[in-house]
Amino acid sequence: ALRNTYSIAAANMSLGGGEYTDPCDTDPRRLAVDNLVSAGIATVISSGNNGFVDAVGAPGCIPTAITVGATTSQIPADQVANYSNAVDFLDLLAPGSDIYSSVPGGGFESWGGTSMAAPHVTGAWAVLKSHTPTATVNLILTHLRNTGIDVYDSRNELTFPRIEVAGALGLDDPPGAFST
Repeated sequence: ALRNTYSIAAANMSLGGGEYTDPCDTDPRRLAVDNLVSAGIATVISSGNNGFVDAVGAPGCIPTAITVGATTSQIPADQVANYSNAVDFLDLLAPGSDIYSSVPGGGFESWGGTSMAAPHVTGAWAVLKSHTPTATVNLILTHLRNTGIDVYDSRNELTFPRIEVAGALGLDDPPGAFST
């Protein structure tokens, strides 16, 4: 309802539950996610913190959602966090461990979880959408995947892209590298 009043690039949902090894086409929230996508707004959802290596929580299992797992800040960097849920249809990774953030009631603390990673992707999405306002949800997702840094998950032998915003903007490439 507000898409014509505000320029909305993405919505963040840092919540979830359950254990879904396949996309959950019948989740009752799918209609809302699909409606946002049809309006050009991504729904970025955390994958969950159960350490599942072959499943994610709902609503991250919705096929049209952008589902995000977390990487660690430990040495070596760019490892999938052991708490992060992952499955072959996980879309992206982002930093999720030791994130210094504001907390309810005021102040700041260091937290970890996929609920720290999903806002990274939501913010990156807004940057890319402001750079190329006509970009579709599909185009931005494809671009983030193609310019991300591949991170191998030894728990399930899958590789996922960790977002890399400068690369996604084409700052290392000729002008106009990211376009529709």
